[in-house]
Amino acid sequence: MKRLFQMLAVMALALFSLVPMQANASSHRWVYLELGERIGITVPAIYHEQKNVFDAYRTDVVALATELAPNDATLAELLSYEQDAYKAAWYGFMPGSMTDDTSPFHLPTHGYLAATRAMLLHMSVQLQDPRAKALAKQVDTDLMMAGTMNLSGCAESATTFNTMQPVAPNWTLLAEHTPTKVALWMMVLLAFGLLAWLERFLTLRVMSAVFGTSRPTA
Repeated sequence: MKRLFQMLAVMALALFSLVPMQANASSHRWVYLELGERIGITVPAIYHEQKNVFDAYRTDVVALATELAPNDATLAELLSYEQDAYKAAWYGFMPGSMTDDTSPFHLPTHGYLAATRAMLLHMSVQLQDPRAKALAKQVDTDLMMAGTMNLSGCAESATTFNTMQPVAPNWTLLAEHTPTKVALWMMVLLAFGLLAWLERFLTLRVMSAVFGTSRPTA
């Protein structure tokens, strides 16, 4: 049992050390994964200060898009792109991904929130869905209250996305982003802790089964 735990620990360390460090595809600090010559749907850039507002409404937008997507190919493609970008951003879990230019997850965060906005606009303008219109009105109000028209921005504020160019974390930024490194090491330590608990639990269960059944009855 102890040997099994040691093997699992070594495997976990090996996998962690082999996280692909993606090279820059151009002079920019983001990385696109080219899929082919097909032209997808353009997803306009989202401004840095708009991200928090659309993040607050993302669940509602995705739920509505999921309902309407089976009847609209454009919306279905936007939804698929949004889901993939959300996964690439590790579901918004990593610290600093929303605010820090140096976060490896900053670009995927821009990607899924830009797609969230694109879906809401498509549903409210092209599809003329009344629920989407009401939701868009709420978002517009919050955007105005948040003062999103100021001049502050970030490295990806001008980045235009495309549904045929999925985004991925830029691991070359990992060395300069301490919050991400801390979060990753906490995950590793938590995984080791769970493995240690599982090893002890299974060991006790095995010992209980062996000695419990071999104990003579009175």
